[in-house]
Amino acid sequence: MSKRRNKILLCFILAIAIAVSFNLFWGWESLRDVWKKEKSSFISDGGMSMASFSYEKDVAWYQDAGVNMILDGFMNTKSQPISDQIEAEERAKTEVTVAYNATSHYRDIQAGIWCIDFYTLDRTEKGIPVVSNSQKVYLNDDGVTQMVVYEE
Repeated sequence: MSKRRNKILLCFILAIAIAVSFNLFWGWESLRDVWKKEKSSFISDGGMSMASFSYEKDVAWYQDAGVNMILDGFMNTKSQPISDQIEAEERAKTEVTVAYNATSHYRDIQAGIWCIDFYTLDRTEKGIPVVSNSQKVYLNDDGVTQMVVYEE
């Protein structure tokens, strides 16, 4: 009986982990949708909404704020052009070292830079979204990592 109970418990825990990973369990909306209200956005060729940003302003802000910036030692050092945000996320994943359950995509068209934000999204008991363990990966259009930023 205890072996059966352990198997059921393991299946239940696995089902919850999968549901949370796909944002089905809590019904979380993407932070990209929330932030989209504050930033201008556009529709990429893939039909997915993506917010724009300024790479130059992000770098300046990180330097002023003393945020943990990594500028070298990356996995993505060879040119492999990125055609859409799905490819950008796949390339950026090779640089990620934090656990995450959500991502957001940003694009600075003028600078030719992609920003993929990997983070943990939770909700308080009152349903307020809380973001933690954010790691942003900045890649150029050639798929070469330019910077990784850790925010806790």
